[in-house]
Amino acid sequence: MELENLAWTLILGAFFIQICVGLGPAMLIRYVFVRHPLSSKAAGWICAIYLFLLAMLKFYQSEGTNTNMLPYLIAWYIAVKILSRGHKPEKPELPQQDDSLKGSSD
Repeated sequence: MELENLAWTLILGAFFIQICVGLGPAMLIRYVFVRHPLSSKAAGWICAIYLFLLAMLKFYQSEGTNTNMLPYLIAWYIAVKILSRGHKPEKPELPQQDDSLKGSSD
């Protein structure tokens, strides 16, 4: 019974560390440094580069053994949502029509 509790403790601890390391920088960028939502494209690239570096670090630490990429994909998706939540795309302004250019139709 004690080993089962230890296993759950390790699983929950690893999940907490993954959340802190994987999503911490996204939360810092969004709420401390930038303080406004980013576009989905910018958020996606920022998260992809950061999580790629994390995945490579994990790959080299595990000495090339098979690593599961699913947690990184989940962290990427959540981080993009954190960075881009509330973003309103800018609408291009239409040029104003000048009434002086219209001919008089009297």
